[in-house]
Amino acid sequence: MFLWIILPVTTLIVSVLIGKNNFWGKGKWAFCLFFGMMYMLAEYGTFKMANNIAFHKLNAPEWGMIAAGAILSAIGMLAGSLCHQKRRNQSHMAP
Repeated sequence: MFLWIILPVTTLIVSVLIGKNNFWGKGKWAFCLFFGMMYMLAEYGTFKMANNIAFHKLNAPEWGMIAAGAILSAIGMLAGSLCHQKRRNQSHMAP
C-alpha cells in the first residue's frame, strides 16, 4: 500500500505545491530527479534489501523506478507550474 499508493500520491502533491509556489525558480525541476531517486530507494532500501539479506545475495536495484518517480513528479510539477503561471497572468491583468 505504501509503495503503490501513499508514496506516489505524496510525491504528486508535494510536486504540485513546489510548482504552484515556484519554489527554487527553474531549479525546482531538478527535484524531479530527486523524487525519482527516492522512489527507487524506497523499494530497494526496504523490500529488496530484506530479500538481499535473507538470501545472502545482492540484487541490483530497478533503475526504471527512478524514471517512474521522476515522471510522476514532473507531472505534478507541471500542473503546479501551470497553476502558478495562470495565477501570475491573472494578477497582471487585474486593475
